[in-house]
Amino acid sequence: MAADGLWREKGKLVIRAKGRRPLAGYFWAGMLLLTLLSVSFLDIHWLRLVTRLGDLGTIFGRMLHFNFHDWDVVLLAFAETFSIMVLATLYSILSGLVLGLLAARNVDGCRPLAAAVLAFSALLRAVPTPVWVLLTLVCFGFGPEAGIVGLFVHTTAFFARAFAQAFEDVPGDVLEALAALGAGKLQIICCALLPSAATQLLAWLAMRFEVNFSE
Repeated sequence: MAADGLWREKGKLVIRAKGRRPLAGYFWAGMLLLTLLSVSFLDIHWLRLVTRLGDLGTIFGRMLHFNFHDWDVVLLAFAETFSIMVLATLYSILSGLVLGLLAARNVDGCRPLAAAVLAFSALLRAVPTPVWVLLTLVCFGFGPEAGIVGLFVHTTAFFARAFAQAFEDVPGDVLEALAALGAGKLQIICCALLPSAATQLLAWLAMRFEVNFSE
């Protein structure tokens, strides 16, 4: 017995959607077509790939071979890498907050400025962090400066977009009420915007610390 898309089969109520659009079928067909085109374009040597799969165990075994003779050098390199990550992330937090406030449409209200900041940050994010590090390496040479600046550029662009979205999630009624009571821009930002978005900001900071440490 069927009623409004409901069928009963073997004592169970089955719900079937009527007039369902075949978007999922089109999606999987497009993905299959793209996969076949990519495989044909790359000209992958499948036989060589299969025959060399056995070498993966040997390679991973060599990677897991630890050498403790130069442990002091390893610790020094780790400390330098960690310091680069911390400095680049801290500098990016400050610049990301400024750009995020400019990109949030509920803070300044200037949509052209917000769109320009978001477009600029998207352009910076499109270039991977290793590429930025290589570019700064040409300018500053070998040393921690290139790593700090390279991480700083990409992380700032990331924080600009993430912080702007966190600020836009703050209800506009709160900001309008404070403005109606005579609060200035700085008071609204410090007393309402930042405390309300603190949870999201901390989540983005923790995630980016992990990403910068791995890079």
